[in-house]
Amino acid sequence: MATIRKLTVDTSVLPAAGATRKFTILGDPGAVFSFYISNENNRDGTNQIGTYYNFDTAVFQTGFTSLENIKIPSSGVYKKSIVFPSVSDDDQYDIYLVANTHFNTNLSPQLVDKGFIYHVPNADRSTNTDGSLVYPSSVYQLSNKTVTIYVNHDDDSDIKYEADATGSGSATLGTLTIPASNRLTSNVLTITDTNGPVIGNIVGCDSSQTLSLITASGAVLASHIYAQITKVVNGATTSSTSVVLDDVNNLAVGFVLQSTSSGTIPSTRPTITAINTTTKTLTLSAACSLANDATLTFRGYGSSGSNIIQGLTYSFTSSPTKLVAAGLDENYNVQQKVSSEFTTGTNLVLGSTTGIKSGNTINISGLSTDSNGDLITVSSVTNSTTVVLSAAMDTTNNPVVEANTVAFFTGSAQQAIIALTITVDKVSEASNALYLDLTKFLTLTDNF
Repeated sequence: MATIRKLTVDTSVLPAAGATRKFTILGDPGAVFSFYISNENNRDGTNQIGTYYNFDTAVFQTGFTSLENIKIPSSGVYKKSIVFPSVSDDDQYDIYLVANTHFNTNLSPQLVDKGFIYHVPNADRSTNTDGSLVYPSSVYQLSNKTVTIYVNHDDDSDIKYEADATGSGSATLGTLTIPASNRLTSNVLTITDTNGPVIGNIVGCDSSQTLSLITASGAVLASHIYAQITKVVNGATTSSTSVVLDDVNNLAVGFVLQSTSSGTIPSTRPTITAINTTTKTLTLSAACSLANDATLTFRGYGSSGSNIIQGLTYSFTSSPTKLVAAGLDENYNVQQKVSSEFTTGTNLVLGSTTGIKSGNTINISGLSTDSNGDLITVSSVTNSTTVVLSAAMDTTNNPVVEANTVAFFTGSAQQAIIALTITVDKVSEASNALYLDLTKFLTLTDNF
């Protein structure tokens, strides 16, 4: 009986632009085989069973086709090529070699333990926790993926990233490309921007506002990052915790209903507490009034939320967020000159109050404590040049703050520095968006 001994073909990741791959079959002269390639998707990306490579036309077609009853020549070597087309989304291909037993041909034990069909394995033999193959198909054709990271503060639309001079509701930190060629050789990819693996950026606010840290640590957590998805209401509701949608795909319990295009939702945003997939009904943690056909925006926080919404999982590390320092001293965030001599009262006139808010500590040469010996702080900001102090100075020793003395303030600023690293573990969609929710760790306050 004639034996087919070996099949060689390159099963590394195919580029999205397409490629030609040669294959070689080694065996006894006269051995007879069939050979076919199936494709997981048709060319427009919709699922379709029965798409196969036609070796005569060099295209994938609906309906089975293959090389049939091919005889290995006297050299013992058969060679041919496969032309893989360009794609706009991820594709996967399965390659099969069949020994035609009715022509007294079998497969070598090096190919199969038993049987007469050999499925070409992928070069990456990684397994999932259940033992199944991570990449079960023979060849994968992958497009580059992008992840755009935004910063967003729900309290105002003027938050901005240092490169975004005008500001926007969701300022862009950057769009990062994950090369397709890396995705099967490394299951962990560190997102980088042009400055390296750590995204270190300054976010700022409008001149009439200030930023301050919610917690002293300035910690940024993975739970501060969200992905979002929109759904459409199917039937108006009035003060109801239930809402029917056109579909409930990619939603999960715990997702936050952030906004609606028509209707009202509580200021403390409700979350999904239950999902009926049969009736496409959500149960919310608080009652809402929603118009028919209104567009609802939901947020899924953390890697698990992003995975459900867009098939993207990631790990996250960050450095504490810091308010920008005033000059060379990191202990202070704003510095301004005193406009005129100050000896009494609580109204302190400065060159500008930009970046200053109530509660700030003050360091000014000549400013003493109050009559109780307590430090004087900022009580409020009156206008663009005047702050009100928490108390008048103790005048026992006739303290004086000279005009043009530099005053330093701690506790708020117009800019904050964020440094973080996101490492992608899995990415499915061609285009992905993650949002860093500044509302979780930065307070945005009107100056006055």
